[in-house]
Amino acid sequence: MALDGKSVLVLTTNYGTEQDELTKPVAALRDAGARVVVAAQKPEAIATLVSDKDPGEKVEPDTTLADATSDGYDAVIIPGGTLNADQLRVDEDAQRLVTAFASEGKPVAAICHGPWL
Repeated sequence: MALDGKSVLVLTTNYGTEQDELTKPVAALRDAGARVVVAAQKPEAIATLVSDKDPGEKVEPDTTLADATSDGYDAVIIPGGTLNADQLRVDEDAQRLVTAFASEGKPVAAICHGPWL
Protein backbone atom coordinates (compact mmCIF):
# COMPACT_ATOMS: atom_id res chain seq x y z
CA MET A 1 0.00 0.00 0.00
CA ALA A 2 1.49 3.32 -1.04
CA LEU A 3 1.55 6.01 1.62
CA ASP A 4 2.85 8.82 -0.56
CA GLY A 5 1.78 12.16 0.87
CA LYS A 6 1.03 10.72 4.32
CA SER A 7 2.87 11.83 7.45
CA VAL A 8 3.28 9.81 10.63
CA LEU A 9 4.57 10.94 14.02
CA VAL A 10 6.31 8.39 16.26
CA LEU A 11 6.49 9.06 20.02
CA THR A 12 9.32 7.68 22.14
CA THR A 13 11.50 8.21 25.15
CA ASN A 14 15.27 8.45 24.85
CA TYR A 15 15.88 5.16 26.64
CA GLY A 16 14.05 1.87 26.74
CA THR A 17 12.15 1.68 23.46
CA GLU A 18 12.19 -1.81 22.01
CA GLN A 19 14.51 -1.58 19.00
CA ASP A 20 12.39 -3.49 16.47
CA GLU A 21 9.20 -1.75 17.59
CA LEU A 22 10.75 1.58 16.62
CA THR A 23 13.09 0.84 13.72
CA LYS A 24 10.99 -1.67 11.76
CA PRO A 25 7.74 0.34 11.61
CA VAL A 26 9.68 3.51 10.75
CA ALA A 27 11.52 1.71 7.93
CA ALA A 28 8.34 0.07 6.60
CA LEU A 29 6.43 3.35 6.58
CA ARG A 30 9.27 5.16 4.84
CA ASP A 31 9.57 2.34 2.29
CA ALA A 32 5.85 2.77 1.59
CA GLY A 33 6.38 6.48 0.91
CA ALA A 34 5.28 8.05 4.19
CA ARG A 35 7.11 10.95 5.80
CA VAL A 36 7.97 9.75 9.31
CA VAL A 37 9.03 12.05 12.14
CA VAL A 38 10.39 10.58 15.38
CA ALA A 39 9.73 12.69 18.47
CA ALA A 40 11.62 11.90 21.68
CA GLN A 41 11.63 13.46 25.12
CA LYS A 42 15.01 15.10 24.55
CA PRO A 43 16.91 16.15 21.41
CA GLU A 44 19.54 13.46 21.88
CA ALA A 45 20.02 9.92 20.61
CA ILE A 46 17.43 7.31 21.50
CA ALA A 47 19.07 4.28 23.13
CA THR A 48 16.86 1.36 22.13
CA LEU A 49 16.83 -2.00 23.87
CA VAL A 50 16.44 -5.58 22.68
CA SER A 51 14.16 -7.71 24.87
CA ASP A 52 13.96 -4.85 27.39
CA LYS A 53 17.53 -5.46 28.56
CA ASP A 54 20.22 -5.64 25.89
CA PRO A 55 21.54 -2.49 24.20
CA GLY A 56 20.13 -1.90 20.74
CA GLU A 57 20.64 0.62 17.97
CA LYS A 58 20.90 4.35 18.60
CA VAL A 59 18.31 6.38 16.71
CA GLU A 60 18.41 10.13 16.22
CA PRO A 61 15.09 11.87 16.85
CA ASP A 62 13.77 14.50 14.47
CA THR A 63 12.08 16.61 17.12
CA THR A 64 11.00 16.54 20.76
CA LEU A 65 7.65 15.63 22.27
CA ALA A 66 7.40 19.18 23.62
CA ASP A 67 7.82 20.69 20.15
CA ALA A 68 5.59 18.22 18.30
CA THR A 69 1.94 18.80 17.42
CA SER A 70 -0.69 16.75 15.64
CA ASP A 71 -0.89 19.36 12.87
CA GLY A 72 0.23 18.05 9.51
CA TYR A 73 0.26 14.39 10.53
CA ASP A 74 -2.14 11.66 9.47
CA ALA A 75 -1.39 9.21 12.29
CA VAL A 76 0.70 8.63 15.40
CA ILE A 77 2.56 5.50 16.49
CA ILE A 78 3.63 4.56 20.01
CA PRO A 79 6.28 1.82 20.02
CA GLY A 80 6.62 -0.46 22.99
CA GLY A 81 9.34 -1.47 25.30
CA THR A 82 8.41 -1.74 28.96
CA LEU A 83 10.66 1.13 30.07
CA ASN A 84 9.57 3.33 27.18
CA ALA A 85 5.86 2.77 27.76
CA ASP A 86 6.14 3.22 31.51
CA GLN A 87 7.76 6.64 31.02
CA LEU A 88 5.51 7.76 28.16
CA ARG A 89 2.28 7.04 30.00
CA VAL A 90 3.06 9.76 32.54
CA ASP A 91 4.68 12.22 30.11
CA GLU A 92 2.39 15.24 29.73
CA ASP A 93 3.60 16.02 26.21
CA ALA A 94 2.96 12.44 25.07
CA GLN A 95 -0.49 12.55 26.68
CA ARG A 96 -1.24 15.87 24.96
CA LEU A 97 -0.22 14.50 21.57
CA VAL A 98 -2.22 11.26 21.78
CA THR A 99 -5.26 13.15 23.04
CA ALA A 100 -5.00 15.56 20.10
CA PHE A 101 -4.73 12.76 17.52
CA ALA A 102 -7.68 10.90 19.05
CA SER A 103 -9.78 14.07 19.32
CA GLU A 104 -9.13 14.80 15.65
CA GLY A 105 -10.19 11.27 14.65
CA LYS A 106 -6.70 10.40 13.43
CA PRO A 107 -5.34 6.85 13.84
CA VAL A 108 -3.41 6.10 17.02
CA ALA A 109 -1.33 2.93 16.70
CA ALA A 110 0.37 1.35 19.70
CA ILE A 111 2.73 -1.60 19.75
CA CYS A 112 3.11 -4.07 22.63
CA HIS A 113 3.26 -1.95 25.84
CA GLY A 114 2.52 1.27 23.91
CA PRO A 115 -1.21 1.25 24.83
CA TRP A 116 -0.24 2.12 28.40
CA LEU A 117 -0.15 5.69 27.13
